[in-house]
Amino acid sequence: MADRIAIKRMTASDCTLFEAVFRKIDAGNQKAINLNADVLTGELYPSLPSVAAATNHEIALSVSIYGPGFKGAHKLSRKIIKNATYKNWRLDGEFIFGPPGDESRYDDIQPGDLAVMAFKDAGGASPTGMDLILVSQADGFDVALHAALTRLFSAKSMIC
Repeated sequence: MADRIAIKRMTASDCTLFEAVFRKIDAGNQKAINLNADVLTGELYPSLPSVAAATNHEIALSVSIYGPGFKGAHKLSRKIIKNATYKNWRLDGEFIFGPPGDESRYDDIQPGDLAVMAFKDAGGASPTGMDLILVSQADGFDVALHAALTRLFSAKSMIC
């Protein structure tokens, strides 16, 4: 099965998943990217709530982060969670730091940047992995792509 793709226009609280951004901006204590329920379970994975019920509402997945710019894969393990008090699902875990040798990689992530998420699932009812491509409105390599993708959004913060 092909990847299931969603694009999230990141808010300030989404950006705080990245440790350097969390330290710079006052946007709460979330440390997660919200995954809008209308997209994640409404369109991409309708069976996810029942699958997640068997795993304490936590779905483990491998994440490969690309970008901003032409930065290559930074591989991590994270989870998608849905606490009973949350409106949306979240790509959660712990802070994301820049990888060894590129510690400042995520320092300039800001609200309005885009997170292109290609969910991997091998045809299953829930994702097992994700390629997360960060598209920065300030990175010279990303400016044109950011502008083109931004035109796809209306008032929504996440689309597929």
